[in-house]
Amino acid sequence: MRKLLFTACALAMASGAMAPGAAFAEGGQAPQTLPPVIIQAETYDWSGAYVGLGYSMNTGDIDFFNPDFDLALDDGSGPSVFVGYQFQNGNLVYGGELAYYLLNEQNLTGFPASSSHLRYVVDASARLGFALDRLLVYGQFGYSAADYYAALAGAGVSLSGFNYGIGFDYAVSDQFSIGLLYVVRDLEGERDSVPAGQTSQVDLNSIALRFAYRF
Repeated sequence: MRKLLFTACALAMASGAMAPGAAFAEGGQAPQTLPPVIIQAETYDWSGAYVGLGYSMNTGDIDFFNPDFDLALDDGSGPSVFVGYQFQNGNLVYGGELAYYLLNEQNLTGFPASSSHLRYVVDASARLGFALDRLLVYGQFGYSAADYYAALAGAGVSLSGFNYGIGFDYAVSDQFSIGLLYVVRDLEGERDSVPAGQTSQVDLNSIALRFAYRF
């Protein structure tokens, strides 16, 4: 009988010592459960400065007033450069960007290449986006300035107005991203030379493939 009781106690103590997640403290205190280990996956950080290069396809039209006539812009393309800075709060990403588009090929339809054409456009924009790890979807709104050469007047005409657009970036590595941006611009300006007082309104749209390096 004693041998049977001793065997039962030994088996009970062994099963308690082998129970998962339990540990005995000194002095025979009750077993304590070990806390679970929680592993959190890292997400991509979009905050910080970035610079990049792009190439855009551009379309649009231009309207003249006093006297009035309308012209289309030839479909053109050209390189661009941009620099910006972003902040991130959870999934929310916001910041600002400055971009320069070279538009030497953006001629007025019906005019020779050496005649009237858009030279460049500069966009200064605020950006607001939503990050899904390595994918960032964003919108932008800001101010644009452009210039076109008026052959008949022998001078350049300055244009300015607002821009807005939508785009996305994808981080292919910790420092490099690739993206696509569509921008619409509504610009206007006044010619200083002959005919005096003539105003111009330009609708210029661009879709740009962009490559960025992030610091």
